Amino acid sequence: MSSAILVLIILAVFGILICIGFLYLTRSRTGGLSSSLSSGFGGTIGSYGEIRQQLLRETPENVPLEPIAVTSANVVLLVEAYEGEVNNGGLDQFFFNSSGEYALETIQALEHIKANKAASILREACERFPDGRPPKDILERRSILVSTISPNSVGFEDLDTRFYDYEDDLGQLLEDYRKENPL
Repeated sequence: MSSAILVLIILAVFGILICIGFLYLTRSRTGGLSSSLSSGFGGTIGSYGEIRQQLLRETPENVPLEPIAVTSANVVLLVEAYEGEVNNGGLDQFFFNSSGEYALETIQALEHIKANKAASILREACERFPDGRPPKDILERRSILVSTISPNSVGFEDLDTRFYDYEDDLGQLLEDYRKENPL
């Protein structure tokens, strides 16, 4: 399976998880989910923190990962995934979801498109993990996030704020990159 296809599959799964998480967040604010909707999660879930804990409990262990090459196509996919994740739920969400598996490759991708400030923000976020590197294994990464770095989903707020200042226009930089590097 090519790495581009793998990234697309990962992004599709991520999108589904975001939709499920959003549904549960929205419903939890209005009194919880009906038992028929919540049965897959074992009952009513009342907060984002509880959703994170449930996802952590349900995360499979030792899922083998294929390395991803930082090709022109993957640069675009990695940057778009990063921007989408952070705009949707901050760096906490980026690392909690499968996109966090490719954090170091995403830094390279950001540097390829000359988004040096965005790359610096992601590099600083990575340095908050043990040994300055987020684990590739999603269970290990989620465990570290929930227990140490961002137990209340606010561990990256300072970096999120810097990202939202949008000093690197990622859309324009990607457009320029695509012109110089046809896919």
